[in-house]
Amino acid sequence: MKRAMIITVGTGKGVGDGIWYSIDKQNPDYVYFLTSEDGNSATIPELQRKLQNEDIVSSVFISKEINDIDILYEKYAKCLDEVIK
Repeated sequence: MKRAMIITVGTGKGVGDGIWYSIDKQNPDYVYFLTSEDGNSATIPELQRKLQNEDIVSSVFISKEINDIDILYEKYAKCLDEVIK
């Protein structure tokens, strides 16, 4: 059975390390990152380099909206549906 992991990604010191620890412990086949433009430029590249070494497939959803939880919920729910399919 394939295992997928969906992770929201922020920015800041150590964020990538914490996310990588979780990925390493859960050992998914596929990772879907949900992030802002800042997270995409600050944190995602480091994580994708590590994923390539582990042969884990990943996708990134970048949202311009970062403050409105209702909009984010709607967008993230669609991402979850994509992963399930």
